[in-house]
Amino acid sequence: SLFEASDIKINKKYRYLSSGYTKNGKVDVIVEFDNKKGNNLGMPLPAGKVRVYKKDAKSLEFVGEDMIGHTPKDEKLKLKMGQAFDIVVEEIQIDSRRVSDNIWDKDFKVKLKNRKSENIEIDVQSYIGSNGEVLKSSIEYKRIDAFNILFNLPIKAGQEVEFTYSVRVGY
Repeated sequence: SLFEASDIKINKKYRYLSSGYTKNGKVDVIVEFDNKKGNNLGMPLPAGKVRVYKKDAKSLEFVGEDMIGHTPKDEKLKLKMGQAFDIVVEEIQIDSRRVSDNIWDKDFKVKLKNRKSENIEIDVQSYIGSNGEVLKSSIEYKRIDAFNILFNLPIKAGQEVEFTYSVRVGY
């Protein structure tokens, strides 16, 4: 390895990238951390593979690995560690209506099941395209860029959450 760092403060997140058509999707486990001196880093990081280990009482446990690009100091890093096996997503398109030649209204339902023994938050990111607009949603969302919207859902241990939304998309 080029170098090692320990005692890095991370933020663990769960992310589901919705296509709007997937029946049963996978939830990514993401770790975020700052490449800052106060976080035992703070140096330019070269592009390459980053491996993450977690210390338990006796040894180091391999958590996952991901590739990064060249990263300057004082920037945030996001690494995909793998997929959660105890979070289930059921996503369906429940309706589709043609508005005009190239415009469609589409309705979706997403059900998230937290089978973990801890409370979590999941970011559900949905691609709606540059011409897409949300017509209605049963929960709050935010537009994160020209192509995507983001729903953030807290889910208690062992619970299920369901939401619906409708979009107008052009092709």
